[in-house]
Amino acid sequence: MRKCMAALAAFTLGFGAVGVQAAPPLTARPSGAVVQAAPVAVPDPDVQVMLVQTALSALNHANLTNDYSVLHALAAPVFQSANSPDMLAAQFAAFRTANIDLTPAVLYRPRWSQPANVESGALRLLGKIPSAPQEVLFDISYILENGRWRLAGLSVGLAAPSRAQ
Repeated sequence: MRKCMAALAAFTLGFGAVGVQAAPPLTARPSGAVVQAAPVAVPDPDVQVMLVQTALSALNHANLTNDYSVLHALAAPVFQSANSPDMLAAQFAAFRTANIDLTPAVLYRPRWSQPANVESGALRLLGKIPSAPQEVLFDISYILENGRWRLAGLSVGLAAPSRAQ
């Protein structure tokens, strides 16, 4: 099983609306006038950890049950429109086939590959969970909607643990 786990590549789910833009997103007022939306701040480190652990836990539950409807429902509309529950099941089929259990990932704090940042209204969290026998690599994006961070993009993979832990 370790060989199978080591051979897994990252699985990425696209999020077309999250991209590089020169200006912040626009918001429509009821009168029809358009104004610039307030800039979105990077959440504090504890919230960042919670967001990563929540996304990995939701993905793990979906993988264990082969039911991706909750992961789909927790996501932002832009993610939902690009990824049906059936598409999510297909994207993560290799995790299920290899019996990958991401449960231990919630026991460790992420190690960030880069500082969290907000670009074009989307929060990006990039790093790894230093676990064994494999590290969990992640690249997760969120959009703040109605005061709540909602999943906008998800990429998860596995790698052999780095020597410097």
